[in-house]
Amino acid sequence: MNIFVPENLEKGIKHFGEDGIRWLNDLPTIILDIKRKWHIRIGKAFDHGGEVSWVAPVELEDGSEAVLKIGIPHDEARYESNALRFLDEQSAIRLLQASDDGFSMLLERCLLGTDLWSLDIE
Repeated sequence: MNIFVPENLEKGIKHFGEDGIRWLNDLPTIILDIKRKWHIRIGKAFDHGGEVSWVAPVELEDGSEAVLKIGIPHDEARYESNALRFLDEQSAIRLLQASDDGFSMLLERCLLGTDLWSLDIE
């Protein structure tokens, strides 16, 4: 499986040494496993500024849109899915599903709207 890896992610992987290279080599298999397990269609990865996760739009079985985020396993991200589950949609994106290790997450898809900085709120 040939996947698009954003430039910033390629750069970020280098900070993880051999673990980062191994993760990148395993990424196509991780993606295929998630695709089969969660019954989703996966699009091309977003070309975002992130350096520690592969993120792509997905379509769920019912036709709705979501986002798949697969992070490089590291301590700072270890409990991200737990935190989103705890917040349960309160001031955070909704977690739809998470892998057993928590590094792969199916997330609510948010579309660009009004930039909060543009609002006249004090």
